[in-house]
Amino acid sequence: MSETFGQALRRLRMQTGYSQSSLAARIHFSQSMLSKVETGMEPGSYDFAKACDVALNAGGLLVALAVPPVPAQVADDEFEAWEIADALTRSSISTQALDMMERTVIGYVARYPSTPPDVLMVPVRQQLRRLRQTLSQPQTVQVRRRVVRLVGVLCGVAGNLWLDVGRENHAMTFFELGGLAGDEAGDDDLTAWVLATHSIAPFFAGRPGEAVELLDEASGLAHRASSPRRRAWVEALRARAHGAAGHRVVSLSCLDTAREVMAAVTDPPYGTDFFDAPRLDGIAGSTFLLLRDTEPAGELLSQALDYRCATDAKGRALLMLDLAACRIVAAEPEEACRLASQALNLAHGAVVRPIITRALTVRGDMQRWEDTTAIACLDTQLAEITHTLEGEE
Repeated sequence: MSETFGQALRRLRMQTGYSQSSLAARIHFSQSMLSKVETGMEPGSYDFAKACDVALNAGGLLVALAVPPVPAQVADDEFEAWEIADALTRSSISTQALDMMERTVIGYVARYPSTPPDVLMVPVRQQLRRLRQTLSQPQTVQVRRRVVRLVGVLCGVAGNLWLDVGRENHAMTFFELGGLAGDEAGDDDLTAWVLATHSIAPFFAGRPGEAVELLDEASGLAHRASSPRRRAWVEALRARAHGAAGHRVVSLSCLDTAREVMAAVTDPPYGTDFFDAPRLDGIAGSTFLLLRDTEPAGELLSQALDYRCATDAKGRALLMLDLAACRIVAAEPEEACRLASQALNLAHGAVVRPIITRALTVRGDMQRWEDTTAIACLDTQLAEITHTLEGEE
């Protein structure tokens, strides 16, 4: 007996290793709908069959089983051209409104370095809900692509915000959604940005190999589709991740590439394309620190601090903590404590999980100087801040 659509769908899903929930997330239909189609309770629409066919690489089999052939007697003139034209040009959002949405989203990206995560999370989630509603309504292809790109950027920002408050599982979900948006929009530059942003989570969690995989993929996409500024950022992050993984030669090669590409940058930073010379110096300094070259590391980190925007409290705090790590290598525990304490004070009111993680690592490297007063003060400060952050989480 020939298979029904539901039977073929279930067979292919199980052969490819998808659970009902994972396939439902992939095709953007509910798990309940998927279950009903597989059991024959629902027939499944053309859009549903097409999405399943693509996700399961069925080569048109599922579409053919779900959609009956058009009877030969149906005349071509019954397909009204005006209906097709209306579907192609209909949109539920004006160009002006979409322009305003884009400016708003870019504003969130600009506010991220200087805004506490709990403050920025509220408008980001509200904007995501608006964009989700917009996607559920009729749009032209061009409008839908713009909306999907905005969803991708917001998902990247939301991922960072969840990471900042220590909710890595939530962060991973939004980074994955950002990647889906990049794929749907056919935007390699957006996908590269999301992958690079995603890499920050495993890097600060002490999983450099994971960060390397994400950034190596981002590098290939950025090379094809991104601006020099974006490519320099991705290569700098690659240098740092490879340095943390112990790949000295690759790390230095990526850093050289980042500098070469950055030297060709002429346009000013804007939106998600925010990378600049002070940020490059900061990542280069962190990379040299990971490679145990503390002299150039200290010089670059100090230089980055001198020019890093004063409102970027989170970025400046992380640079100071890396400088503190340089002082530990130089056997200067009191100066290291001073810098670490200054970093925590600087980020007061915007202390995020990556800062706490880095500060605890720096503190752990001071074990041989346990009895100093400076370390005792730093311990008290860290305990208070950690307690506050865990209470907020």
